[in-house]
Amino acid sequence: MSAPPTAPRLVAETPKDLLAISARWQDALLRVGDMAWRKAERQFVLAGMRVCREETQSRRWRGLARVRSILHVRGVLQVQQKLIDRDAQRLLSLLALVWEGGRAPGGHLRIIFSGGAELRLELEALDVAMHDQGAPWRGGRQPRHPA
Repeated sequence: MSAPPTAPRLVAETPKDLLAISARWQDALLRVGDMAWRKAERQFVLAGMRVCREETQSRRWRGLARVRSILHVRGVLQVQQKLIDRDAQRLLSLLALVWEGGRAPGGHLRIIFSGGAELRLELEALDVAMHDQGAPWRGGRQPRHPA
């Protein structure tokens, strides 16, 4: 399915830019199997179903809207994980993307999930892109999860 011409594509190269992507990806659902570190290419990719708040808050939707979205991180040097098992079908709920600057321009991108699960990506520089795929659909109930 191709993305409609108006599908949001956001790029983060500064911590302020990352806040906009983090807000859009908050409460996104993704499976462990929908994350991949392409070590040789220094890329990390996540595919999930984010809450499409811009549609949910519009008058044409009642309830929650979701949209398939891709998060693409470039310049990845190392990946560490905490409390993420290897079950490819395990569902994760993303809480936030957090930048921890290090030796400029590099640093660490923390991808924080509910239940204490986390990825920590060491990056050459902050370079994250988000691109929605397809049209939003009705997505069920408001997310509830342990912090």
